[in-house]
Amino acid sequence: MSVRRRRRASLMGTCRTNRMLPWTPDVGDLILTGWVLVQPAEHPPGLHAGLPQFLLTISDCIQADLPRPEDGFSDWFIERAAADVACHSIDDPTVWVATIGMHPDDARILRSEYAASDEPGFALLDRGLPLPRDADVLGYEVVGAEHTLDFHSWHCHGYADDVRRELGICVNPLGLLRSLEDARAVRRWMLELPSSEAPAPVPWTVVAIASDHSGDARFSARASSRRRMSSARWADGSRSP
Repeated sequence: MSVRRRRRASLMGTCRTNRMLPWTPDVGDLILTGWVLVQPAEHPPGLHAGLPQFLLTISDCIQADLPRPEDGFSDWFIERAAADVACHSIDDPTVWVATIGMHPDDARILRSEYAASDEPGFALLDRGLPLPRDADVLGYEVVGAEHTLDFHSWHCHGYADDVRRELGICVNPLGLLRSLEDARAVRRWMLELPSSEAPAPVPWTVVAIASDHSGDARFSARASSRRRMSSARWADGSRSP
């Protein structure tokens, strides 16, 4: 996807203060929608000044072209075992299996956009199972969903700096939004842009990206250590990565 032309306005906007840390959200209201192979991806040159060097995303517009389910279309697996097999077929310790969740309201809206679809990727979403309570939600991503559940990311359009300036919302050290509230605010803002700046014309929604540590040891203690070191910088909610 092409990168939206960045605005020339100043990037002096600051993040909202007194916000929760990005590592401890309540997952009680989220439902399980699938699993995606992910790999921290260096953000494309020229996207935004305010992003960390590496992003965590479920969009293959940005991250490497990693194995998908056997149907060849959907970006997420509906069976954890199949995702683990695909992950371990890659000799790369930076690739791991992310657990994906959605708020039921967002899931219903997305499903209504594709009410007639028999895409296999909707099977787990339709069951409405709760996200595991031990899931470690790393943050939220605004994504655009093709009818095959092939996902675009809001980062494809280079919105992060504008969102920081206009909404006071910053990403966390993984390039993810820190709360469902923030992600929904970003989605609303995107969809109200003039047509010349609007995102791709597909349904846009919010997903939570999590690690449940249940089947893949690749999300290791090194990642946990990075999160602990980053938390101090975010304690007052006012610093960008």
